[in-house]
Amino acid sequence: IIANMPIGVTLTDRTGRTILINSVCLELLGLGMDPKTASEQTKDIYPLTKLDGSPYPKVLLPSSRAIQEGVLISVDDLVVNRPDGTKRNLRSTSSPVKNVQNDIISIITVYEDITKEKDVDRMKTEFISLASHELRTPMTAIKGFLSMILHGDYGPVNEGLKKPIHNIQISTERQILLINDLLDVSRLQIHVARERLIHPFLGTSCYFDKCIRRRRK
Repeated sequence: IIANMPIGVTLTDRTGRTILINSVCLELLGLGMDPKTASEQTKDIYPLTKLDGSPYPKVLLPSSRAIQEGVLISVDDLVVNRPDGTKRNLRSTSSPVKNVQNDIISIITVYEDITKEKDVDRMKTEFISLASHELRTPMTAIKGFLSMILHGDYGPVNEGLKKPIHNIQISTERQILLINDLLDVSRLQIHVARERLIHPFLGTSCYFDKCIRRRRK
């Protein structure tokens, strides 16, 4: 069944020794296993790193945590460096397999290729940041010129124009606030990603709450 599944699947014992690995997982990781070596462990064969390129600690791997905590563990910050020089972003989900006595006898791990998802997220964040910066500069200038006009820096303002100019000024300020919100979201996403590299056990919501509190201060 595992061999015919359309996703990458491995089955390991409590020590981390690979018992079974399907062909999809081999293709995803880019390297086969030596059938003559029974003690090979996935972590020793495939260079697994974090998003920042640092080695992924064994104790933080989903399979290790699933053994220690006895529950399903999933992460999406795993990167495998393939022998051909390419890299793949992976979502790895591990679940303990228990016997009738509720003892963990093995770990089943599923690997999904989320490289395209990560690329799209990165491009989206970069676009929002770039577009926001490009929009904020002219809007700030427009706001400044409108303020100078209303203060008479360019001469007397016709009474009939004061209200329309004031309305334009209010709309401009709203646009600037919206642009600033977009920039904050972009910075927040980057901050969350960095925080998760440092504190992988904490949920994403913790970082959003912390960043929002900082913003309010």
